[in-house]
Amino acid sequence: MRRLPLDYMLQVTPDMPKLLIDTVWELGRLAPEPMPRSLAWKWREEGRREGRQEGLEESTRRTLMKLIGKRFQPIPMWVHDKIKQAQFDELDRWFDRIDTAQDLTQVFN
Repeated sequence: MRRLPLDYMLQVTPDMPKLLIDTVWELGRLAPEPMPRSLAWKWREEGRREGRQEGLEESTRRTLMKLIGKRFQPIPMWVHDKIKQAQFDELDRWFDRIDTAQDLTQVFN
């Protein structure tokens, strides 16, 4: 804990007894730490998790589109739409099927 606010108090009010400043400092030092898992902290962590999940899904979408583009040209619009709307589990399943699929219907069925 920094003592800066107390030092400032001494500068602004030099007639304040040093004993009072030391007492306030000691009380502040002994005060319990705030709870680390406050509601704001939980919301922030939840937002981070959601952001990571969204980033993972978007990265998987881009990679899947690249692989499909290399194997199956041209890419039909229904494939774009299907990939855009998919959740991660579905994207992951399609990703695994690309190597062995002979056509796009084998990837997406």
